[in-house]
Amino acid sequence: MCGVPVETTDGLRRHYAGRKTGITFADFMSESFEVDNSLDQGNLFSGFAYLIYNSGLAGVPVVEKGEDGVMFVDDNTLIATGYTFKATHKKILRMIAREGGVDDWAHQHCARFGIPKYQLLDTTRARVP
Repeated sequence: MCGVPVETTDGLRRHYAGRKTGITFADFMSESFEVDNSLDQGNLFSGFAYLIYNSGLAGVPVVEKGEDGVMFVDDNTLIATGYTFKATHKKILRMIAREGGVDDWAHQHCARFGIPKYQLLDTTRARVP
């Protein structure tokens, strides 16, 4: 869907197939168990793979409707422009709640967003004395 060559995706699939890990702390060591999801922390491919994984979020904003977005690894920003804060807040809510929006993407990808991390910044060109 993203135009990544099949050789690359097949290589990633082979790299992550059949991985095992264990848990160790103090003098306890668990039995090995298979890792059936996620990437190695710090792995060369992890940033690349995550950008592909969440690239569907980049398609949520509709620029012609005053919507935009910025993505950097696992940080996503929705941007809305309008004549009032109320209008921009409604646009942000629509990007999240509409069919094919952020909530749909999260549901389809079994993802949860850290609601406590949500921030809203309202700016205006109006000059206030």
